[in-house]
Amino acid sequence: TMPAMATEATEAGLAAEEEEGAGESSSLALAERWKADGNAFFASLDYAQAAKAYEKGLDALQGGVVVATPEANALACKLHTNAAAALLKERELEEAVEHCRLAVAIDARNVKALYRWGECLKCMGKYEAALEKLSQALLVDENNEAVRESMDHCEDLMEWAGQLQAIGQGNGAGEVGGRGGAEPGVEGQEELPLEVALAAEERCQYIREHMVSDTLGDLSAHFKQNTGKGEGEPTFELTEHVLLNHGPHQFGVIGTRDSFRSAEDMRQAISFVRQQHFTAAAKFALIVVQKSRVTYPKVWWAHPWPFPEDRDAIDGIFVEAHTRHAHGTWFMPFEGTDARGRPIAQREVRLSQECRLLDDDLAIFP
Repeated sequence: TMPAMATEATEAGLAAEEEEGAGESSSLALAERWKADGNAFFASLDYAQAAKAYEKGLDALQGGVVVATPEANALACKLHTNAAAALLKERELEEAVEHCRLAVAIDARNVKALYRWGECLKCMGKYEAALEKLSQALLVDENNEAVRESMDHCEDLMEWAGQLQAIGQGNGAGEVGGRGGAEPGVEGQEELPLEVALAAEERCQYIREHMVSDTLGDLSAHFKQNTGKGEGEPTFELTEHVLLNHGPHQFGVIGTRDSFRSAEDMRQAISFVRQQHFTAAAKFALIVVQKSRVTYPKVWWAHPWPFPEDRDAIDGIFVEAHTRHAHGTWFMPFEGTDARGRPIAQREVRLSQECRLLDDDLAIFP
């Protein structure tokens, strides 16, 4: 309600100034008001309206009698970078890039514009070009952590893309331990998007870290440990759950206990997940389940399984990623113990496409 009221006030101000004849100062004031409206929309997560408000601010500057004063240029630069941020949120990448380009044309040392330009290019899969823009931003502000993190992420994506390409050029044999350990996609199966693959690997790392931590984070509802003091051998148990992604680091969680006991249990669990109102809007899903809790399907008898000598004996955790058209599965074997004797995972292995928990008939997204 607040952003809408602000916009109505700005529209009224525009009409009044058109009647009076807008001068340079009134055009600047009007552009500032549109910027404030855009900021209010952005804060309320209405990125589409935010972008429109920023662009109306630019129209106010360009349509009035504003000359190229430092004040006007600085305001135009802010409006362009803000519009780019809003459009990036909306994944209107080409438009966002154009606003970044115009901002940099005004101020070649604008870190925000260079950073957002790099983010757009990264989302478009243009990793080398993205690194170039991010490097330019870092030359201006060498202590900018957001730029550094984006560069690291971009380098990870480049490495992952290179490994996928190398796998695709090979004979299809999977490697154990590390990214790219899966076979190329089978016919009719799309490649899992890189962002989703990285999210799955980040989840694997998160689980590994919290297995040996007293701070369980969002695993607490699905995590059970026995220290072994008077209760038998130390144990670890992670009950299965589904994570539904709705944006960067934004996950909804659905517990699906005992869903991997039989085909019928699995069908009921998937039906339940599909019926949740936020499932349809999710970008991708991550399924997390411990191998010792899976009696169906026994994917470790599929070929190739990377631990053939311990198909049944070895325990660990599966993390399987699903989009509407692709999937990928990782396994974290328990190969050691912590100081208290509890089993821990130290790595994740990407599995063959044949070693999947859910087939096409039991997909999270119908």
